[in-house]
Amino acid sequence: MPIIEYLDETRSFEPRLLPGDSYHRCKARSIAEIINSGMQPYQKIVKRLGKELGEEEKNKRLEMSTKKTLKAIEAILAETSGIYCIGDGITIADIFLVPAIYTARLQKINLNEYPNILKVIDRLDQLPEVIRTHPKNQVDFQPN
Repeated sequence: MPIIEYLDETRSFEPRLLPGDSYHRCKARSIAEIINSGMQPYQKIVKRLGKELGEEEKNKRLEMSTKKTLKAIEAILAETSGIYCIGDGITIADIFLVPAIYTARLQKINLNEYPNILKVIDRLDQLPEVIRTHPKNQVDFQPN
């Protein structure tokens, strides 16, 4: 996160990745941090412990963690979403949401339980930048 904040603060480009007003800036950072600190590290730990836990227990814990994260994000989006996570401009929250939802889809999480997330991700998935940077479009992509 610090590099995104640094680039946003030191470069003059649009859209700004951190909203101008403090309330929306806090909400954008909150979504990004929920994913950055809440979802990603836990998933890495559980995957490393996969052999000890067994496949079924590992998948159960990953699903629980992902659903907990999505529930927290859904609650914020209920207040803040427009076209994207925070109103109608792309922010740091959207940048973090895209790979989080990619992971949720790999885990076969039912996203219909999260209508605000689904609304935002459906729009994000249509952006040329998101399509171009999708894992399946990378030269080193290896399907599971």
